[in-house]
Amino acid sequence: MEYARARKNEQALELAVKGFRRTSPLLRDHSTLLTAPHPIPDGLQSHGPSMIFALVYHDLEVLTNNEEIQSRSMELVEIVMTQHLKPEHRLLFEYVRPGGQLVDSDAGKTYLTGHAVESMWFMHRIYGHHGRGDRAAWPLRRSAGISSGYGTTFTVEFSLLGTRREVCPFGTSPTPRSGGRSRKRCLPCCWRMSISGPIGA
Repeated sequence: MEYARARKNEQALELAVKGFRRTSPLLRDHSTLLTAPHPIPDGLQSHGPSMIFALVYHDLEVLTNNEEIQSRSMELVEIVMTQHLKPEHRLLFEYVRPGGQLVDSDAGKTYLTGHAVESMWFMHRIYGHHGRGDRAAWPLRRSAGISSGYGTTFTVEFSLLGTRREVCPFGTSPTPRSGGRSRKRCLPCCWRMSISGPIGA
C-alpha cells in the first residue's frame, strides 16, 4: 500500500485491495490469528489487530475511496473505542471477550500504557479524517515540561489512565547526547513510561 501511495501504482493498489479482502475475515475470529511474541489467550479478543488494521484499512480507503473498506475500518475503530476502551476504569484493556466483556485473569487485567496512547493517536487520525476528531481526543492530552534531575523531558498526561508519565528523550541512547543525560540516569523515568502488566482491583 505504501508503494502504491508513493508511486501511484495501480497494480500495487490492486494487490493492497486483495490483501484487504483476504485479511478482513480473519479479524472476526482472533483464535485464528498468530501473534508474536505472545499468543492471544484462548477465548479472548486482542486490542492490537483491531487497532492496527483500522488504520491500515483507513489509509487504503483514502487511496481507493472504497466504501466497503471505509466501513470495515470504522467497524474496527468502534471495537477499539467501545469494547477495549473502558472510560469507567480509565483504561484500555488489551484483552477482552468478544463483545467487550472484561475477564478476571492476568491477561484480562493487562494494559500497555504506550499502546493505549498509540491507539488513541490512530483513532484520532481516523476520526479526524471524517470530521469527528473529538471522538478520540478526550483520552489523549499532552503537555511539555521540565523534570528536575533528568533534564528536559516530555511530560505526557494521559487522562485515559488518570496518571502522568515522563518520556526521556535520552533514555535509549547508550551514551549521553549533547546537553543530555546518561542512559543510566534517565532509565527510571523511561521505565515508568513503559510499565505494563496486571492491574489491581
